[in-house]
Amino acid sequence: MIKPPITSRTTGIIGTFHLSTESERIAGRQWYSQAHTAALDLSASYPVGVITAAGVIAALSPNNRWYRNLLDADALIDCYHERGAHAASQVKVCTYAAMAQKALTILKLQHPTVEDVATILNGRKITAFYRCILGSQTAVCVDGHAYSIWAGETIRTNKTPKISPRLYEQIARDYIQAAAMIGHCPSPTLHGPNNPFLTPVQLQAITWVAHKRINGR
Repeated sequence: MIKPPITSRTTGIIGTFHLSTESERIAGRQWYSQAHTAALDLSASYPVGVITAAGVIAALSPNNRWYRNLLDADALIDCYHERGAHAASQVKVCTYAAMAQKALTILKLQHPTVEDVATILNGRKITAFYRCILGSQTAVCVDGHAYSIWAGETIRTNKTPKISPRLYEQIARDYIQAAAMIGHCPSPTLHGPNNPFLTPVQLQAITWVAHKRINGR
């Protein structure tokens, strides 16, 4: 059976952006660059490259608050290099056991490439999150909040329907299109005097921050 086309929806994305505060726009613009700095800090503290550090952070991110995500990544990497893989497997982290195992698998890689780590992570959302931490300006992390924003509805993250590969790609394209549409209306009031245009990554982060505030989360 031929599936009907998925309708493009940029209205919810652009609408949420316009509801964001100045501080939320600043925070959103800086969110992934600060995450990249966190990965660099781990790389500087332990004998791991930034590719590995970002992979561990991403692997430990599902269902985990950001500040705890970073603490877990630090604890796991520290234990792995001080006491070995078995001891590290006993470290308590605030995510699923399968994701902790993926983080350990990433730590065991010798001189990994970005694609090596992405293959282990193996999921559109988490892989996009990983690439964004590494500095991608085009990957779009479509989580439950991003879906809710795109759909123009208030949907609890635990009620987010399963996002098919086809739908994920459409939502990502709509974030890219929305960023371009906002970018064609340059305004220091909207975008900031030093950087008048938004990347899809920045738009996703800004709307994510605003959406959580609007919905009291």
